[in-house]
Amino acid sequence: MYCKDSGPANAEIMLVGEAPGAEEEKAGVPFVGQAGKLLKHLLEHSGINYNDCYVTNIMPTRPPNNKFSCFYEKKNKPTKELEEGWQKLREKVLTIRPKVVVTLGAEPLKALCNKDKISHYRGTWLSVDGVNVLPTYHPAYVLRQYSSHVIVELDLQKALNNTPAPIPPLIIQPSVQQVVSWIDKHINTKRVSFDIEIVGRQTRCIGFAGRDEIDSLSAICIPLIRFSSSTMAKPSRKKTLVKLSTTSGEPNRYWSKGDEKIVLSEIDRVFKSGIEVVGHNSVSFDEPILNKEFGFVIKNHYLDTMNCWHNLYPELPNGLDFLCSVYTDLPNYWTEKNTSSDKSEWEYNALDCVVTLIASEKVEEESKEVVV
Repeated sequence: MYCKDSGPANAEIMLVGEAPGAEEEKAGVPFVGQAGKLLKHLLEHSGINYNDCYVTNIMPTRPPNNKFSCFYEKKNKPTKELEEGWQKLREKVLTIRPKVVVTLGAEPLKALCNKDKISHYRGTWLSVDGVNVLPTYHPAYVLRQYSSHVIVELDLQKALNNTPAPIPPLIIQPSVQQVVSWIDKHINTKRVSFDIEIVGRQTRCIGFAGRDEIDSLSAICIPLIRFSSSTMAKPSRKKTLVKLSTTSGEPNRYWSKGDEKIVLSEIDRVFKSGIEVVGHNSVSFDEPILNKEFGFVIKNHYLDTMNCWHNLYPELPNGLDFLCSVYTDLPNYWTEKNTSSDKSEWEYNALDCVVTLIASEKVEEESKEVVV
């Protein structure tokens, strides 16, 4: 039986599922089974009225045995029927042009944004033809993995109340003067965040983020080494590994010896200043590495966002990507990072600092609300 869409054509929120199940097939409308009941519960808790949403699926008919995989041929090639479903869905989005499309599960994410890995993109903003898209888990998944219940509610609250945020100013290929100027501007403020990227046993770059006197947020990545060839990257099945080899050559200094001495002295000035310094997994990872390689000692290592978050919410993931999805409206900047590119790595480092700073402010505030 054909399953019709539901909801007003002028809805601000569009919900996109995969295909009808057995109960939806009988009723002829989406989300009336157990997954649908849970979805309505999640929406209500998030401040969204299901009846105010335009609700649709990629495919209007139930796949055999509820297996969406039947719409694919070998090697994940979509069938002609599925490609037609993708096209019709995109046409609906462009016709209704809601404030936000909430994609429920991996298939709607792929259909609209051509992205895989729902766990990587959930809670972060995407777009299709100028329409905001916010992916989250399918309620059927939440029924199986109930620990994701609160995560979906957080995503739905973001869809209701938030919009994508612009990326703040990033300095990723600084001159010595830019390093000195940025540090001069922020060293007497309340707090800076820091982060490092490493390759082998060497620190590839050190980043900082801070707010200036007018609360303007910016970040700087201070490279220490650069690579002359992209052949330094050795791909594997699961991830890209950066290795030093005869094909890539030894990394080159980013700075001359004289300039590097000035830059390291400026970094040391930050750490010795007594300003609040925050990081993510920085107590166990970043600071010991910097201490061993450069002798840096952080006078006021004020907060580690990973440890603080875990103390607050031990049942939830504690990676910086998850905190980014919860506390910011920045896009996913990590999944498609090109580790073999210096520029990509420097941008990633600077954005890690931005997210760490924002997260430190949020977790500190929430920690004060905890009643012991």
